[in-house]
Amino acid sequence: MERVIRPIPPRENLLVTGGNDKSIKVWDTSDSKKDIPLPKPDFEDQQGSCVRTLVGHTDCVRAARFHPDGVHMVSAGSDMTLRVWHIKNAYTVQVLDGKSAGRSAGHTGWIYDLQISPDGNQVLSAGSYDTSIKLWDLKAGHCIRTFYNKPDSWAYCLSVFGVTGEKALVGYSNKEMVLWDTNIGSKRIFKGHSKAVHQVAVSNDQTCGLSASADSTVRVWDLHAGECITTMLGHTGPVESVALSKNG
Repeated sequence: MERVIRPIPPRENLLVTGGNDKSIKVWDTSDSKKDIPLPKPDFEDQQGSCVRTLVGHTDCVRAARFHPDGVHMVSAGSDMTLRVWHIKNAYTVQVLDGKSAGRSAGHTGWIYDLQISPDGNQVLSAGSYDTSIKLWDLKAGHCIRTFYNKPDSWAYCLSVFGVTGEKALVGYSNKEMVLWDTNIGSKRIFKGHSKAVHQVAVSNDQTCGLSASADSTVRVWDLHAGECITTMLGHTGPVESVALSKNG
């Protein structure tokens, strides 16, 4: 079963998946591959073609995002590392595990989610069991800041926004959603869910946040006022994901 599925900008006919087999696969979902400068696919069927298989992680791949340059991507997983990949040539450019600055600088538990800053210079990762989120400098190749919420709060998911990605909305296992300023380390806590927050998203105008929770609800938040605007009811079980339309 695939753990992550992500479209690859700017070519929206491509997507990337990662899962329990420790590999990452890049797929072509279009009818024609004329405009895709990739070699013969590893596998193809009527639903799409696998044009790349990336191997390097030693455990389940739990998150993958494409770099704004359209050439690279970053992945993370249960092996507690992040990997920067060159997609076309299918090789690992860099492994982010904290070893360059001492082992304690890296994650010590599964990494559940990651986001890349709009300028492509930094990556923010959410660790579960180590309860941290970490800010990585891609050029230097090491962790530059670590943020902790509370000892009992595993970081499950995050959404990065702002001009340079200095704002991060993070969902935690202790029912809270936290808005971090990664430049100065300040935080604002949003409370309302009765169970863990599984997924978060931010509106295009950056005024509203969405949270999906194990309590079967989706909540819409005013990020400036710090208040819940709407609670969406309808699911009868945990809500695992939430997304906004392009005009959202």
